[in-house]
Amino acid sequence: MADINPPSEEPGMPDLETLFGKCTQGFKHLLFALSTPRPSLDPKLIERALDRYARLKVWAHDFRAEIPDRARSSLGERLRDKPEVRHQLTGILETLNKQLALVQNILDNPEDHDQQGGDAISDDSDSSSSNSSGGDGDRLVSRLLQTVFDQIQLLYHLGILLRRSNAGRRYLKSGVGPGSGSSNHPIVVLPEDISHVRETIRKWQSDQSYSTALPEEDEDKAVS
Repeated sequence: MADINPPSEEPGMPDLETLFGKCTQGFKHLLFALSTPRPSLDPKLIERALDRYARLKVWAHDFRAEIPDRARSSLGERLRDKPEVRHQLTGILETLNKQLALVQNILDNPEDHDQQGGDAISDDSDSSSSNSSGGDGDRLVSRLLQTVFDQIQLLYHLGILLRRSNAGRRYLKSGVGPGSGSSNHPIVVLPEDISHVRETIRKWQSDQSYSTALPEEDEDKAVS
């Protein structure tokens, strides 16, 4: 008898619920670590980290990414017939988890930041830090946090594609370096797509269950 409920993921494919759980927990721990005063770290960067954490939670809830893959209407179930999109999403989440872990390691072990810094950026970036200011550890934290922000922005781009019927034929390339901007990603965005993302953000701003509001001027960043 044929299986009427086939697995929602390919063999060996990470479970999306698990990946998102790691992302949100890792981000929580990172925000706690960032709450310790660091004179050479821009306070605005910490504010951006709080904002991006809120956006991550909004995205996960909106696309039902934090429920079991086999559950009805979950993101995993939705992507069952879109393996290419699922691969792209998995890549974004794995990169996000990697960067969160790297930042956490630097914050937990500041005395090792020089060695950690070389390891962290050797594979992910060719950018020079000669023009940066502040301590080496905080300088590296700033650079890695930007890659974290990039991954969350990519999630919003992917969300736009998920709402379109031809999402399975679109591709996103996860940026992993400080110089990797989203402008190089082959994304086709329609005005109605952007409007929908903005409406979703505003809906969550007005939801009393979320105390962190997303500044209106930042809405364009989530969809640009």
